[in-house]
Amino acid sequence: MPAIKSSAEIAGKWGRVTPQRSQDYQAGVTSPKNSWQEKTGAAEQSWAQGTAEAASSGRFGRGVAQAGDAKWKRKTLDLGVQRWPDGVRKSETDFQTGFNKYREVIQSTQLPPRGPKGSPTNNERARIMAQVLHEAKVRG
Repeated sequence: MPAIKSSAEIAGKWGRVTPQRSQDYQAGVTSPKNSWQEKTGAAEQSWAQGTAEAASSGRFGRGVAQAGDAKWKRKTLDLGVQRWPDGVRKSETDFQTGFNKYREVIQSTQLPPRGPKGSPTNNERARIMAQVLHEAKVRG
């Protein structure tokens, strides 16, 4: 049987040492050995196969159940809340770029005139908008 430290010792070292590696992390992102886009794009079929296998065997659901609400909530409150404002500020240009095609679709879509509250015409307006936005999404 191979000798191995306890999980607590391994996690403790990981927690002490890894935060000091931010320069290594940055260097890896700045000068990667391979193009993320190229390698990730080439792996699309493997991703689809792995995702289908995980779904059909119930692994996704088991992983969700194993993590549970407690972990999701703890990580979100401990990390997500403090990172939220800076992440949003740094994403403004990406948001604008990503939303622009939907904005153009909304602006160019001809809708029937509004009807009185509760009118089927209003439901039709919503259906039309949902349809054209979905089409824009799947077109890419």
